[in-house]
Amino acid sequence: MAYKGLDSVIETLKGKLSFSWLDRSYGLADRITELRGEKPFIFPACYSTTDGDPVSMLPRDDYSYAFWVRNGEAKFINPEIGQLPVITYPVSLIFYMELNYTGKKEARSKVTEDIFNWIYTVQGGCVLSPVKFIEDDITKVFDGFSFEELDNKWKIFPKWCCRVDFDLTFRFSCYSTNLYA
Repeated sequence: MAYKGLDSVIETLKGKLSFSWLDRSYGLADRITELRGEKPFIFPACYSTTDGDPVSMLPRDDYSYAFWVRNGEAKFINPEIGQLPVITYPVSLIFYMELNYTGKKEARSKVTEDIFNWIYTVQGGCVLSPVKFIEDDITKVFDGFSFEELDNKWKIFPKWCCRVDFDLTFRFSCYSTNLYA
């Protein structure tokens, strides 16, 4: 699959998320809305490479995972002549895990340290500028999604979640099919 722009940058970063305690790294989530009763239910979902159906990113206890969410519109910086445009998106990287799952008893402080070490050392053709770090409060970590229907078992220890809000900045590659000689 060919990705462009933000999707391409996120796919590159997704491939670089590698921790002993992380089972699965997903790309950019879509906000999917479905009606449940009379109310809209909004949840993050990513498409898996194994099938065409979206996978809900709401809390579950089968493994630890991470996914990305776009939080607003892009800001463009007009380039000088001969330079590619610079684009900044507000994005979030959300991690969810059960600390006791399959014997992975990583301390929250170790997991947090791993995440921030990755943020400051990753090379993905972009700049990640952390804006905010939120942990444990599922209502803030999953802000913008419907989590009211979730059972309380997803919200208490040994479940753990965090959200890192970023400004993600990269140069947008302009592709041209002009063949002027």
